Amino acid sequence: MQEKISKNIDQICARYSIDIVNEMKSECDSKEIQSLVTKALGVLQQQGLYAFGLFCKAENKAEGILKKAIEMLREIGIMKNSNEEDLSSISNLSERIHDLMFAIEIVEKTLIYARYHAKALVKESSSHSE
Repeated sequence: MQEKISKNIDQICARYSIDIVNEMKSECDSKEIQSLVTKALGVLQQQGLYAFGLFCKAENKAEGILKKAIEMLREIGIMKNSNEEDLSSISNLSERIHDLMFAIEIVEKTLIYARYHAKALVKESSSHSE
């Protein structure tokens, strides 16, 4: 547990938010990235982590968001590196309520950062087209 606390969580969230946006750039334009990240954030906030996972699986272009979120949770140490399917790993977090709440909080922060990165891309692409 001590190792989790000693990491700079904000820096990790920022790094993964950039990774999410950069990975999505190959499949989506900047407005679509912003829209998908905003929808994923809304599902997370309203319905929880498992629903967020389901949303990302259902929206093909949003699967990268889930992949990066799970990668981040594993790096931080909330999720174990295992061969379990992503949704099973998320479901197992519900057995450890403190880890579940912490996971929701940091995924939320990461998606908020990603949304702002995507907004900056939208603004940048509109200024290039002028």
